[in-house]
Amino acid sequence: MREIKLRAKDKISNNWIYSNGYYFDGINYWFTLPDKNPSKGALSDIDTYPIAFSHQHLVLIETLGQCIGLKDVNGNDVYEGDRLGGIFGDCWIDYCEKCKSPQLIMEDFGCSGCNRDVLWDEVFQYDGKLTVIGNIHETKPTEKGE
Repeated sequence: MREIKLRAKDKISNNWIYSNGYYFDGINYWFTLPDKNPSKGALSDIDTYPIAFSHQHLVLIETLGQCIGLKDVNGNDVYEGDRLGGIFGDCWIDYCEKCKSPQLIMEDFGCSGCNRDVLWDEVFQYDGKLTVIGNIHETKPTEKGE
């Protein structure tokens, strides 16, 4: 089974935080960040309890992105919202409601899947070779797409 990895900006510190789950309390979105049990050196059973028993971080839901299962050239996970350089310049990864899957979003043309330009399996051929130059929440596109 594939591990779910999420990333979002902390609403208070504005730093990126990572988690494997979030929840909505009717007003705010929260990330759960499990603690390590120092005596066992691993995640303890208490860390899998509901949010009330875990560390909680308020997150900006508009920055929420899931790991897409690919790595960049530095071996880092690639997330929805990451801006790509190189061959995929002026593009980013995002979930397309129409395609019902993550897709390559092009600055001027929208979803590559909907436009039948770059199919998602073509992007997977670049696993470990992608260049991430930022993300849509912090980095603006350039004139040349670099």
